[in-house]
Amino acid sequence: MSHATDALFAPIGIGGITARNRLEVSPMSRHRSALSGVPTELNVDFYRQRASAGLIIAEGTSPSPMGPAYLFTPGLHDEAR
Repeated sequence: MSHATDALFAPIGIGGITARNRLEVSPMSRHRSALSGVPTELNVDFYRQRASAGLIIAEGTSPSPMGPAYLFTPGLHDEAR
């Protein structure tokens, strides 16, 4: 590679997948779900807008109704979520 930054844009194997580059979106809450914790089109839009950037690590998600630390974060604790 001709420049030190070229490695950033080179493919990398991670387990059984190959990522196009070494950029990633870290896990965090984006506060785009409904107050109930059900993801909305805002969640979909966020990932759609960034899908070509690199690896996206999943969003912070509450495992129980008592788990959310912030409002408007997604949950995994019932069928609607």
